[in-house]
Amino acid sequence: MWTRRASISTSSTQGSRRRRSSGRSLLSERLDAERVIILDQGAYQAHAGVLVAQALHHGNAHREQICPILTGAGLQPPDVQAWAYADATGRGGERNPTPED
Repeated sequence: MWTRRASISTSSTQGSRRRRSSGRSLLSERLDAERVIILDQGAYQAHAGVLVAQALHHGNAHREQICPILTGAGLQPPDVQAWAYADATGRGGERNPTPED
């Protein structure tokens, strides 16, 4: 889960906007996984690669939560793997390799 170490408060709408904005600016640049990011109003630091790993883990945690909720409601949960998303959105798919591959 995302912890209190997020540098911007999650309790306000304004904080949410700033957090999304700062996340977009981080992702708009070429990622230097070793770049040190200062968090929690200066009380914590982590390499950018750790933030990316945490964001991916956070998404996985939510996907793990929603599947049993849907099943409990009598619904078939969707395939929430990244591969299924890539296939469904045209961002991935089967291919026929050539001898040059």
